[in-house]
Amino acid sequence: MTNTAHGLRWGIKDSLLRYVGALDDGEIVVTAPAVREDDGRFSFPVDDVSEWDPATGLGVIRLAGCARVTGHFGMMSVAIDEPWLEFTAAGTALTVADPDRDPGHRVRIAEVDYRPAPGAAIMEAIDVTATLAPEAMGIFGGQYSAGEPMDPLSFSIAPEPAGPEADTHLPSRVTSDPTMRLSLVIADRAEEAEGVVSLSLAHPDGAPLPEWSPGSHIDIHAGDGLVRQYSLSSLTTDRERWRVTILREDDGAVSRLLHETAKVGSSVEVSLPRNNFVLEASPRYIFVAGGIGITPLVPMIEAAERSGAEWTLVYSGRDRSRMAFVDELVRHGERARVVTTSDQPRVDFRGYFAEPQQDTLVYACGPEALLAELEAATAEWPSGALHVERFVPREIDESGDVDFEVEFVESGVTAVVPAGRSILAVAEEHDIPVISSCSEGTCGTCETVVLGGQPDHRDAILTDAERAANRTMFICVSRSVKGCPLRLEL
Repeated sequence: MTNTAHGLRWGIKDSLLRYVGALDDGEIVVTAPAVREDDGRFSFPVDDVSEWDPATGLGVIRLAGCARVTGHFGMMSVAIDEPWLEFTAAGTALTVADPDRDPGHRVRIAEVDYRPAPGAAIMEAIDVTATLAPEAMGIFGGQYSAGEPMDPLSFSIAPEPAGPEADTHLPSRVTSDPTMRLSLVIADRAEEAEGVVSLSLAHPDGAPLPEWSPGSHIDIHAGDGLVRQYSLSSLTTDRERWRVTILREDDGAVSRLLHETAKVGSSVEVSLPRNNFVLEASPRYIFVAGGIGITPLVPMIEAAERSGAEWTLVYSGRDRSRMAFVDELVRHGERARVVTTSDQPRVDFRGYFAEPQQDTLVYACGPEALLAELEAATAEWPSGALHVERFVPREIDESGDVDFEVEFVESGVTAVVPAGRSILAVAEEHDIPVISSCSEGTCGTCETVVLGGQPDHRDAILTDAERAANRTMFICVSRSVKGCPLRLEL
């Protein structure tokens, strides 16, 4: 198979949902006779088919007129900006996988419902029976066993924005259901710097951990409802251990608890990795870190080095003794610039980024003041060049909030969201299933497709291009502009 790097691999292997033919006037034709009153035929318009074999039903298709494919399978959600679907059509099970991140999951479809929507196509499989491959059991954290009904499988296909000025290249994210947890053990503890400790987490029986990508983070559950997100700072090639690096914060209950009580051999509950800070392919990178913001950049630098891309790093902190991974990074020579503000001038980022560079992506993580400075310094750079990750929610003035109406289209529910309450809270009040975690617009779990209306984006995740596109919003914090109604795919 080719094009697996495009993300989601999708295989149809059941007589209930099968291909009638390969291409019919530029369309893949599928039939689901058990769920349609007519002959069960429906089709996906396609732009291209790669390596399709009519004898075996194997191939890769690119959906016509689509800018993004999103999928949800049990606890997994993926967003793919290159709308390729890899499929097979033989056998007795449906196979869904993201080959870059985790093993395949095999399930048997019990029922399929296909519902076209204006400008989009939705295929949803309900009442799915699990027959998971052994290597996939660890990813599901034991929530499902063979023969047990699973969550719905669904795919949404977003149309390409109209107009020549539309920005179709938007960053992708990798999300997972925060209710899915892994029970790991602390295999190692290392003091990286003053007030900074790294914990290496491993599976208790030595099984390989799920794959992840640079920029990912996990939730650490510290008991009594305490949860905190921490970036993975290990190498993505290490499947035996995940490393999290934790700054002790005086007002951080979880960080204090982990610094004081986490010991080698202790158990810890964590979520599956999520990634709102995906490292996109580029021939050249500039990395900027402030303090503990170095943690997600360490695996990014390793990935850039492995790919052969050019890169430089500016890593600033008040005192070298409180900066993690300095010795590891200075081995790269002049490419890694370490600035200690206690005895050196602060970096002039306006001067540093004075000349916009093509084919260069900037990745930054650190305090809000640093990120705001970088946003101003790179204002003249190409759109989408700067990628930032914030550890804290944006400061929002809620004094002008008003009530507004939201239609949860998939659920057939329309409700009013009062000032002082979130869309998420109203959805949960009406028993509309939504996965969520942080409730402050930083974790990326509750991302929801916008079908109509103008959101007031208040999260700390979306880029300027994504905000302008208004394709999705984070319903734990975002609202509507001036009380206008919203239509959401929930």
